[in-house]
Amino acid sequence: MLAVMAVAGASSGLCLAWTYRRLTDRPYIGSWVRYNLTYMLLFAFIPALSVIMFDPVMTFAEAAESEGPLDELILEALPMTVGVTVAIAVIVSLLIGSLRQDFGPVLITSVVLMLFLGLNLTIIGLVEFSGGGLRVVSGFIGLIVAIGLVFVATFVGLERRCLQQNPAKT
Repeated sequence: MLAVMAVAGASSGLCLAWTYRRLTDRPYIGSWVRYNLTYMLLFAFIPALSVIMFDPVMTFAEAAESEGPLDELILEALPMTVGVTVAIAVIVSLLIGSLRQDFGPVLITSVVLMLFLGLNLTIIGLVEFSGGGLRVVSGFIGLIVAIGLVFVATFVGLERRCLQQNPAKT
């Protein structure tokens, strides 16, 4: 799993860095952090939306016993997943760039992030959670926050010189 997660993380981070560079004329640490926080906050709404939209069709115990991805749940959540992915791309484009010029690249980034990080969040409403299962949901969200922090720190480390030449303005 380590190799798969490394590819997922590298692909997601690369897409985030690529679109950030497209959207930002003067990159600086504060704008990079805000860019990543925007995605993290938007992804944080996905579990609540899933719970509102879906009724559970499987218990957490059944989901935990399943080997591999929960394809039937992913397929059932697919319309919401597509809608949320497009909505995230629209929101990020409007907040940080231009819908006309930046929507395509931001959509690509949103799709990559959804495939690697968001699918478990979209199916949460389809799973019946007991007390212990809520810790798992918190773990999913915590993992996304941790990955986001790694993206922020890695980009700052790799682009330190460029970011220092363009100090943050308040």
